Amino acid sequence: MSSSAIPTPFRVQRDDVDALGQGVRVFGSGGGGDPDIACASLVRRLTTCSGVDVIPPSALPPGATAVPFGFVGATSLLSERPPSGAELLDVWMGVETTPEALIPMEIGGFNGVAAVWAAAALDVPLVDADLMGRALPELQQLLPVAHGWTPCPATVVDVHGRQLRLDHMTPSMLEAIVRAVLTPMGGWAVFVCQPLTAEMIINACHPGSVSRAVALGRDVHRLQDGAALDEVTELEGTVLGEGRIVEITRGAPRAGRRMPVTTVVVDLSAPPGGTLRLEAESEWLAVIVDGEPVATVPELLLVWDVDSREVLAVETVRHGRNVRVTALPGAAGWWQPGALRYVEPAAFALDVPARRTAVPVEHPEA
Repeated sequence: MSSSAIPTPFRVQRDDVDALGQGVRVFGSGGGGDPDIACASLVRRLTTCSGVDVIPPSALPPGATAVPFGFVGATSLLSERPPSGAELLDVWMGVETTPEALIPMEIGGFNGVAAVWAAAALDVPLVDADLMGRALPELQQLLPVAHGWTPCPATVVDVHGRQLRLDHMTPSMLEAIVRAVLTPMGGWAVFVCQPLTAEMIINACHPGSVSRAVALGRDVHRLQDGAALDEVTELEGTVLGEGRIVEITRGAPRAGRRMPVTTVVVDLSAPPGGTLRLEAESEWLAVIVDGEPVATVPELLLVWDVDSREVLAVETVRHGRNVRVTALPGAAGWWQPGALRYVEPAAFALDVPARRTAVPVEHPEA
């Protein structure tokens, strides 16, 4: 555990929200949705409560469970049709239970903060783990699914309180049906699904992700305040290249995929030069240097603006920017036998072998 890591249990308070927002951008790996709306909602909620307790899974009482929580759909539409906060309460009527704790479905991007907001609204603890280890676009790309768990029964609720309960479905069928109903529901919805026991979270989820997000966010602040990348323990990772963006191509989805593709070409500045290529859909999926894959999903692939030292999302990269491309370890569980097929480049119809670049960060189970 690095010197900047945060031991659990700890309490998320107002002063932690900005760091949390920066950290989930790192976990977003270029996607996951802008967390700003969730951060603002969380700050408002924290003015009326003492904070959100973040606990290790082993701190759950015997027999207790944690419910995965997140938003599904186009989080970009949240600025046009923002959540009222009532959805965080309405969704439990469909589940017909009161959660004992929540766990983020996805730590990357908007959902990494939204789960903290929901825990604050419900006044329940949040388990320091998540089900993806980064931002990923589909409901079958949940780590417990690779261990035989099913998300059903699941419930979605929209801004008007309209609910849909889904059961007896495979994860891929659940994904297809949820996507189909999102358009009539306004493009996004709150999503909760089958609760997880402490044992399942420990064995089949990504531990330490909430505390690590806050630690990463604090290191982003240090970096933006002038620290060198190699001085910032959590963010150092593996540097894959630095240079100027010379080409951005946005095209139609690959065969069998629903998201358009983005290809970014960087002219490397350091000797001996060369070309770095980034492949993406909603998130960065692969980094290829001079034709050789050097890092891929499920690792965290980061594109930093050299001047502002901000993490750039897929949709915010611009021609002519000077960038540094780095990789951090994603969830180690995705590299276990039988799990990688859910999230490797081939799962995105990308003909690139999976490449792991960094040593995983170890999180002690408290």
